[in-house]
Amino acid sequence: MDCPICSYKGIPESAAKCPKCNSDITAFRQIYALRDSLKQKRNIIIALVIVIIAMMAYVSYVFLFSDGLSGRYARMEIQQKNSKIINLSRENAQLKTTLLDMQQKYGVSNSNSKFRKVIPSASKINKTIAKPTNDISKSQQPKQQQKVKYYRVQAGETLYSIAKKFYNEGSKYKKIMKDNNITDPSEVKVGYKLKIILND
Repeated sequence: MDCPICSYKGIPESAAKCPKCNSDITAFRQIYALRDSLKQKRNIIIALVIVIIAMMAYVSYVFLFSDGLSGRYARMEIQQKNSKIINLSRENAQLKTTLLDMQQKYGVSNSNSKFRKVIPSASKINKTIAKPTNDISKSQQPKQQQKVKYYRVQAGETLYSIAKKFYNEGSKYKKIMKDNNITDPSEVKVGYKLKIILND
């Protein structure tokens, strides 16, 4: 160390006094050692604080990024499943229509099929249901020589039999479904009001 009194340089660590001015430098040596120790501790604390802040920032970034990514994947998966459900529902409705068409066309009778009879039998009808009547709304008759009839479905009837009744062709039940926005034939129940468009 250097002498703080006369600025003599290169005093050995073992020396208790300055060789030049004979000043006691023991106290100065202790002060310098304490100062160096405090400076070292301060540097260590600063380094630890920087490391902790960096780790917290990294953990926060990883947590937020992974959460956002997983949430995005979850939303995409839900959208895909919803699309699949919609497509399967459409295919199911088309298959029901095709099955009904084949059963009516070839006269297939299957007691276990819910498509054989679109309407439940008369024995299952609640007595409180009013008798179905043919209802023709003259005020709603469209122009251009189209006749519109409103028909209430009776027990034991099918769309096929209703089409045969009004169009003389059972295969025109698809026209009734289209005119009434029916996608599933099993939706038609007793008392259901059908719009029958004639001469179009």
